[in-house]
Amino acid sequence: MVWVRFSSFWIYPLLTGLLLFLSGTQRSQTSQLLVLILIGLAFWSLLEYLLHRYFFHWNPQNLRMRRIIHQLHFNHHKDPHHPHKILVHPFYSLPVSGMLGWGFYLITGTLLAATGLLAGLWAGFLYYEWVHYRLHLGKKSRGLLKRQRRWHFYHHFVDPDHCFGVTSPLWDVVLGTWASTDRLTPDP
Repeated sequence: MVWVRFSSFWIYPLLTGLLLFLSGTQRSQTSQLLVLILIGLAFWSLLEYLLHRYFFHWNPQNLRMRRIIHQLHFNHHKDPHHPHKILVHPFYSLPVSGMLGWGFYLITGTLLAATGLLAGLWAGFLYYEWVHYRLHLGKKSRGLLKRQRRWHFYHHFVDPDHCFGVTSPLWDVVLGTWASTDRLTPDP
């Protein structure tokens, strides 16, 4: 069912609305909320890179953990165009979101700040999900999406130890895992 496959796209906006309601957000706090959302987006950018590089490409000794990682990511590398192996299931993303939200709350001390950070993180995550899905199942792409496809397909089909960023090469450049994607055709 399509609504299940794309459930993150309705779950996270609903959760954001609910948390904003529970935090008692006022109009006067809009600029503060916008800054927190932007910080959350920046945090997502780094988290996307770190999760992909260090967690999803990790091969732990523990068999149960190895099975989880294979189910989450290595199976996607084996069959990158399978529509059910592209998006992150909320079964995995909701607990991680809960832990991050709790951490944001402990650090900031307010539900409003934690919600703003989570809203930005979720916006980045949903953008990642949309881009990732389009890269693998879209026919042709232009502009930024074409470059993202090139970087990501380099990671998939040329060298899995480079180009971990799906939505941006920023952290690959900063942390030394960027590679020239010139060896790929213009739109693989």
